[in-house]
Amino acid sequence: MPSGTNPQALDSIEMENIVLARITHGSTLFGLSTPKSDKDYVSVVLPSAAQILMSEGYFVTDEGSTSDSTRKNTSSDVDDKQFSLATFLELCASGTLDSIELLNAPLEYHVIEPHPLFLELIANKHRLVSRNFDKIVGFCSNQAVTYSPRKERYLAAMAARDALLALGVTETTKTLAGEYFDRVVEACGTDYVVVKNIPNANGRDMLHLDICGKMVPASVHASMALAVAASASKRYGRRVKEVANATDHDWKSLSHALRIAYEGIEYMQTGAVTLPVPNRAHLLDVKLGRLPLEQVANEVDEAVKTLIVESKRSTLPETHDSQFVREFVISAYGRRVIADFEDLEADLETRRPLKLSGDAAMLGPSKLTIR
Repeated sequence: MPSGTNPQALDSIEMENIVLARITHGSTLFGLSTPKSDKDYVSVVLPSAAQILMSEGYFVTDEGSTSDSTRKNTSSDVDDKQFSLATFLELCASGTLDSIELLNAPLEYHVIEPHPLFLELIANKHRLVSRNFDKIVGFCSNQAVTYSPRKERYLAAMAARDALLALGVTETTKTLAGEYFDRVVEACGTDYVVVKNIPNANGRDMLHLDICGKMVPASVHASMALAVAASASKRYGRRVKEVANATDHDWKSLSHALRIAYEGIEYMQTGAVTLPVPNRAHLLDVKLGRLPLEQVANEVDEAVKTLIVESKRSTLPETHDSQFVREFVISAYGRRVIADFEDLEADLETRRPLKLSGDAAMLGPSKLTIR
């Protein structure tokens, strides 16, 4: 900020964001709304010139949300989220399904007429597609593990715990967990207890023991593996007992997992998603708890398996078109600054106006020599 600039003056002249698209999202877009559903809107906006110049062109905001952390959303609540253009493109490129859905939303779900810039993005959405599926697969796998009442998971966790105890592992064992992995997997004999190679925080591959979705690094003490197995066995033991008393939250979460899995499968096969979702009648039955929980849990498991298979054999590009994204943001942000800069500069309260646009010398390299 130039010396002598009044911050309040800068706030007063900051131009408003330009809304490029405002779209009805959530259960309405998916075709899964019920009388209890709240209203969700998501907007993509072009930031003001001041925001761009002050390095504030990447943001996500929640405006107009009437819900809070102390209660559940109701049909009277309104959630209104805004993504800056640069953030939106970044999310699409990273495989974030919420953003991908906005690019595939039919025009009748747009609350206002989409801006030409957003229409251009829709026409070029194939350039944002890639095999970056980690977020989609990760969410579905997590939901399947968290809300499944499968007895197999309970028995697998119990088997892992018993195998570690039989090998002499206790709460104080400091031997590295990795030394027990092969023997535990062999003793369990189930797909729910396996060894996986996963990058650590430094990006280096490290062996992990997957106990029903919970990862134990090879580098931790074996006592940690025992704690994880014991915790999983307790959790799934509780889930098995609660099968007959599934909550609305369970059903909603399982329907979310199924929807995202099916959307993910379609996206991996075609690079697009169909909205509203084609199988919405079935997903509504799941969401409203009309089907046996064991049946739904089996379907979630199978959907996740299919999702993983499709992610490995997808023919989509390895990466998105990063040059297209970079040039799109530079062009859109640059033109916004050029269009508004004179008005922005004219209203700045400075002691010495910086006539950058009219003084070529100020735009040239410095002639100062430092000795």
